[in-house]
Amino acid sequence: MPMSFSFQILGQLTVRSGAVPVELPAGKPQALLAALLLNANRLVPVDRLVAALWDEAPPRSAVANVRTYAVRVRKLLADPETVAGSRLLGQERAYRIAVQPGELDLAEFTELAAQGRAALRAGDASRAVERLIAALACWRDDHAGVGLPRPGGLGQRLAAVDDERLRTVEDLVDARLALQHHEVLIGELRRTVVEHPLRERTWGQLMRALYRAGDVSGALHCFLEARAALRERMGVDPGPELRRLHAAMLARDPALDETAPCQPFAAHPGTPVFAAPPTLPVPAHRPRPEPPRQLPPGPAVLVGREPAVDAVLAAVATGARVVCVSGPPGVGASAFAVHAAHLLADRYPDGQLFVRLGTADPAAAAAHLLHSLGVADETVPRGLAARTARLRTALASRRVLLLVDGVDDVAQVRPLLPAAPGCLAVVAASRPLPTIDGVALVPLDPLSRSDSVALLLGSLGPAEDPVALDEVAAHCEGLPAALRIVVARMLGRPDRSAAACARRLRAPERRLDELRAHDLSIRESLAARCATVSVAAMDALRTLASLPQPVTTHDLAAASTLSPDRAGDALDELVDARLVTADGTGGHRAGDLVRLFAARMAPADV
Repeated sequence: MPMSFSFQILGQLTVRSGAVPVELPAGKPQALLAALLLNANRLVPVDRLVAALWDEAPPRSAVANVRTYAVRVRKLLADPETVAGSRLLGQERAYRIAVQPGELDLAEFTELAAQGRAALRAGDASRAVERLIAALACWRDDHAGVGLPRPGGLGQRLAAVDDERLRTVEDLVDARLALQHHEVLIGELRRTVVEHPLRERTWGQLMRALYRAGDVSGALHCFLEARAALRERMGVDPGPELRRLHAAMLARDPALDETAPCQPFAAHPGTPVFAAPPTLPVPAHRPRPEPPRQLPPGPAVLVGREPAVDAVLAAVATGARVVCVSGPPGVGASAFAVHAAHLLADRYPDGQLFVRLGTADPAAAAAHLLHSLGVADETVPRGLAARTARLRTALASRRVLLLVDGVDDVAQVRPLLPAAPGCLAVVAASRPLPTIDGVALVPLDPLSRSDSVALLLGSLGPAEDPVALDEVAAHCEGLPAALRIVVARMLGRPDRSAAACARRLRAPERRLDELRAHDLSIRESLAARCATVSVAAMDALRTLASLPQPVTTHDLAAASTLSPDRAGDALDELVDARLVTADGTGGHRAGDLVRLFAARMAPADV
């Protein structure tokens, strides 16, 4: 029987022969041993070892060097009881390290973690905790291969092992959440998100722990911290899972109080990066992967939008390929577009895609859509035009619904629109986009007073004072975003009544401050819309805000430095951006919220 070895790589790389430590040479020979242990009992070709030990430009002598390092390692792992006399085995242009069961900490960790995840999937949280704690006990440090050089592929593989440790920690948190350990987890999770601020799953776990501990405001603020970290470090917004969790918390979804654990994330592919590719038969016809289902959750309460829903359904029935939803800031164009997409989703069996543009590069958005359709990273072409062509090719034989949010200009979205007649794009835009071929324009207007009150009642319940709710609705000017902010503020403060909210909104100088809750803000919505218009239009809006309503072109020209023609152009731009409404008789009006915002914006703010 072969003599016993102990190989440890979950921390500093160490080897023992029986109870005796093996002194390992520093540098590349030690890195070679690590690369082989990461692929224990597998043949690793020399060219893959070269890629592991050097960066992009290995020396000409790299292959000869690998063979020299292998000779040194073979002597260190001498085992006279094996046929080869060493645990390091060589074949033509490949090497393999032979490891027996129980000798390698990485193998033990992987097996215990798999057992823990299986128990978690089966709903046995207690066994999952036991197995996952045992798995993490295999680690002697937070990182694998501490002190090793990390060139090329070796660094990538060690980073992947580190990531597996973090994933196992997250699985353990899920199991402990299922056992109602939320209060004791909060401190640990706070430390983890500081150390790993880009792990959205950990942010979500901290949000769940805070929510279940009764700290709803803390849980919602945690989402804002996660979003700020992701935007600052990666330039992206939180993914759909974290956004769905945030929306569920705002809606007080009863499912958040259930004790069933979250399903663990899908396992990473098990083939190590240095291993030779498996020689499996390739089927003659490969089935397409599971269609993407990327639509974000729709609004919990939707009132007063029946005519708009009818307009969308009629447009699709008559062959529209693009539906463009637009309206004033805060009118809920994004929420309605999501609702419409869910209504139509069953008609597009090949999947539903979602992308939010905002300030994002359309080329990056095209790459995201290609990835969602199963196109591998290495085959995504460079440049917007090439990606657009590839995207339309990928959609040509499919029936897919594409939801695009945050569109300010037709040039942003045109490259992403499918050309296939079986596809549909639903676009939420800051203004109508009439120059898109085959577009159906669905404008949204503010809700009526009665519909606004109905939305409040549907979210808060019938116990509130209807007179106070009517006043709140008036101050919110029929904007669903403003109404939902009021709902969020009242739910976050059970002691605050509708009458108290009405009193706080009554003062014009503080109304915009009141219409803000967590990541919702009417001031920010107005600022984002104003950023899409010209400086001349903003100057005109500031002047218009100070004049009695309605304001004609001549009124604006007389009160400003604009000529009548330039004043007319500025008003047309403001109407197009839905910051101002035209009454059809030459008059133009801005709502109170727009006027309050414009009056306080200095010219330097534009």
